[in-house]
Amino acid sequence: MNRVVQYGLVAAAGAVVIVVVAVNLLPGSRAPGVEPSATPEASEAPASVQPSAGAFLPEGPFAWFSPAMQGFDLPFEYGPPITVTIPASGWTDHGPNFSITKGDEVGGLPESGLKWASTTSGILVYRDPCQWEYLAPYPPVTSADEIAAALAAQPSRDASDPVDVTVGGYPGKMITLHVPDDVVLADCFRGLYSSYTLGGADAEGGEPWNWHQGPGQIDTFWIVDVDGAIVIIDAMYRADTPADRIQEMRAIVESASFEAPPLK
Repeated sequence: MNRVVQYGLVAAAGAVVIVVVAVNLLPGSRAPGVEPSATPEASEAPASVQPSAGAFLPEGPFAWFSPAMQGFDLPFEYGPPITVTIPASGWTDHGPNFSITKGDEVGGLPESGLKWASTTSGILVYRDPCQWEYLAPYPPVTSADEIAAALAAQPSRDASDPVDVTVGGYPGKMITLHVPDDVVLADCFRGLYSSYTLGGADAEGGEPWNWHQGPGQIDTFWIVDVDGAIVIIDAMYRADTPADRIQEMRAIVESASFEAPPLK
């Protein structure tokens, strides 16, 4: 069972502590195939599907995060529901709608995958992604600018310059980071290389929301301000991921629409 699937299953079990994937960094390199640019507004999505965990997704609208998920015991306040358009076959949902992937793993790294965070509780960005215990400045940051700046400041991330984007009609930032080739996960706290966790009453010193699959992973984050909530969509991939697959992930992100007001 891969680590992306494990994330969804932990959440599906109703765990108060949920662990997810995200940011990557490769010393001296930039993410292939991703050129920073503002993204177009997404049109209103038609009725969408919600397949079961582990199911292949049909092309078309997909309720990636929906009101039906309110029953899960998550340690943060929900942000807005998210609907995206799946442009091609081959994507698998690792429910309950937390991550989707396509392609084979190599060395534990997925060829392509997308994950989300949607919260009104703010984001705690770790000062050190390897030694992350109690290293998230408190209180949580609540704007795309602050989150992107904090991620860019993490050591050894080879971060791109944050750029302005628009997703679903809302403003945000896009930034690409890497997990170093030489990082040893066993040397990191609890064996996790982690970027951030979500704000909330139990967040300080708690488990990460976003952690990474292994050395060499690349992540491009879209961080969007949605009527006072923060949505982060993370496209994760490898250095050898084909450029057309990276553009496919970009198209999914750019198709996103958000339901307002945010869920409580």
